[in-house]
This record gives sequence, C-alpha cells and structure tokens, in this order.
Amino acid sequence: MKTQIHSLLVCVFSLVVEGLLAVPAVAPTESELSEAARWAAAKFGGVADAASPSRLTTAPPFTFIYDGKSSAELLPRWKVERTSRELDPNRVERVLNYRDETTGLQVRGVAVEYRDFPTVEWTLYFRTPGRRRRRS
Repeated sequence: MKTQIHSLLVCVFSLVVEGLLAVPAVAPTESELSEAARWAAAKFGGVADAASPSRLTTAPPFTFIYDGKSSAELLPRWKVERTSRELDPNRVERVLNYRDETTGLQVRGVAVEYRDFPTVEWTLYFRTPGRRRRRS
C-alpha cells in the first residue's frame, strides 16, 4: 500500500512539474489589496480611511521604551516627517521618520507596499547621535 501511494504522489508531482496537470494560481482579491494599501497609508502615511471597515488608526505599528518612557508618550512630542516614492509600478516605499529634538534620537520606519500582492514589508531603524571624534 505504501509503495502505491508513494508511486501516485511521484506521478502527480511529475505531472505538475512537467506542466501536464494544470494547477490554478492563487490571486489576491481586490479587497485584500485595498486593505494592505489602507494599512500602509495609515501607519506610514498618516492617512486614515474613515470608511474602512477595519477602523485603522494612524498610530505607528511599533512601540518601544526610551529613558523609561513609552513611545506612545514620547512620539507625539517628537518631530515627524513622512515621505513616499514609487519604486516601480508595483511597489511604493513609505518612510516615517521621528526625531527627538532634545536628544537627537531618530526612529525611522521604512515600508515597501506591494500593489500586486497584499503585503507590506517594513523595517525599523534607530539612530543616536554619537560624539564625533576630532582628528588630531
């Protein structure tokens, strides 16, 4: 019995690899694409869609503790800049940059929104202004 099942699986796998057995591709729905775009616009662009069923907020998609204080307490007082640019027809890069004017700490979130798949990749960067060494 095990040999028959194994042979059947090998046969089906061979047919799929050779393209003789059609396997339909999964395509994202328009709703899925729209929800990913709304999420990216809210979280990195600062634009919330009031008509969205998910009721997204523009709060950043991350939290941290700095000097014993939560980011929810700190970030509203920091300078914020948002930019976006089209990388190609299927990708948009969105950058969310916070800067503490007192300490110089920067928190930068870089997101890539895919227009052909409901995916948003994002990375968070922290940068502190270190003391520069003077050359002798």
